Amino acid sequence: MRAVKGKKRFLSWKWILPATVAILALGCWAKNITTPYYTQTTSYYCGAASAQMILNSEKLGIYVPSQATLYNYIHPHNQCSNWYTDPKGLKDVLNNYAGTKAHFVVSALANQNDGVKKLAYTIDRYGVPPASLIYGCMHWVVVRGVITDVQPTTASSYTINGFFVNDPWYGATSLGENKYIDIAHWKSDYFTGCGWCGSPGGDKFISVVDPDPVPKVMVRFPAVMARRAVVISPRMAQAQAAAVMKQFEKQKGFHQQFGEALSVMRTSRIGDPVLVNRSDKVRNAYYIVPFLKGSLTSGAILLDAYSGQLQEATYVKQPLEYTNKFQVKNATQIFRQKLPQLEIRPELDKMLKIAPVRKMLPTAVTKKADTRLQTFRELNIKPSEVTISKMELVWQPSEESQNPYYPLWKVTGSVRSAKNQTIGFMDFKGKVVPEIKGIARVEMKGGGVR
Repeated sequence: MRAVKGKKRFLSWKWILPATVAILALGCWAKNITTPYYTQTTSYYCGAASAQMILNSEKLGIYVPSQATLYNYIHPHNQCSNWYTDPKGLKDVLNNYAGTKAHFVVSALANQNDGVKKLAYTIDRYGVPPASLIYGCMHWVVVRGVITDVQPTTASSYTINGFFVNDPWYGATSLGENKYIDIAHWKSDYFTGCGWCGSPGGDKFISVVDPDPVPKVMVRFPAVMARRAVVISPRMAQAQAAAVMKQFEKQKGFHQQFGEALSVMRTSRIGDPVLVNRSDKVRNAYYIVPFLKGSLTSGAILLDAYSGQLQEATYVKQPLEYTNKFQVKNATQIFRQKLPQLEIRPELDKMLKIAPVRKMLPTAVTKKADTRLQTFRELNIKPSEVTISKMELVWQPSEESQNPYYPLWKVTGSVRSAKNQTIGFMDFKGKVVPEIKGIARVEMKGGGVR
């Protein structure tokens, strides 16, 4: 991918605002709770990392021990034994360390809009960031800020535009660390609900929040842009990204609460949009639109590729190398170098009539034999027997990539007699895998594994 340069293709975010629905409601009110960012130190410490962030946020300012210490308190306090960190376990550890400074409860609501209202109310009323379960309750994040049209605790009705979120999975200094999520995207892709300990009455939308009841106010949501039959053009995506930035710039509340982000925006230019297909959803894709400082990336916006609707925005304090990761030629070369390490997909196994490697598992586990996938090297498949015909970017929440700013390369081609097949996937670090497992399939102790 190359940056947009020259008069014809250069786009400042201070560009023309297209005649589309408003990205943010006018008269914007915003609140951002200063909250440190911590990366989870294991694949299942998201609850402990979220507790760290909440306890060390600006109002509480409580010294917190290691994530291992927090997790060792959480796990025995879980209501459901098959979770790493369940809502009760997280609630109990927060109350244990907060003492008299704050009191947390579990909010498990059958109505998604009530769950959204509760998050906005907690942020405004108490100034303490709540934690929410996302991706079907497989992962904990901290909701540190909100943008609405008016202050939630003083109005009989208000419009929620979106939330600022700290996701402990992403890693410090990566795109996604400082993240704004549009409310429509939060409701459709993140805050999707689940069952917890049987959840009498069906799925619940779960957060750990303040003890007050759900406020009896009307909450509204901005209209979303109409989806098209085909993806919008990259040029349209650039224009829409510029419109989003112009709308943020117009909001006084954003100026007051997110000055650092605004400073990054003002000194960046818009690069070429990159199309990413969702591997878990039909006719669903998004554009990554990077914001550039020279050859480095200072932030990015995600847009629905079928409508141009804002999904997310992120920035980093120090620009980083990013856009070179989208170069197809380089990715193809790296994939070929990693090919000997790649396991053969089950579909290719069958087509190539490869006998699987079988081994006996320990008696304590099972007496059955386990079938292991073999690598290209083990099967002595030569590079000349592999033809790569297509490299495309795909993403879904998964063990392989939980960060939508870092999708996977899906590689299609031929292996010996198997024509036009998915060969495998590769992340931006060059790790190759035969398939995307998804979060649910790495489940070891039930829901909430992260």
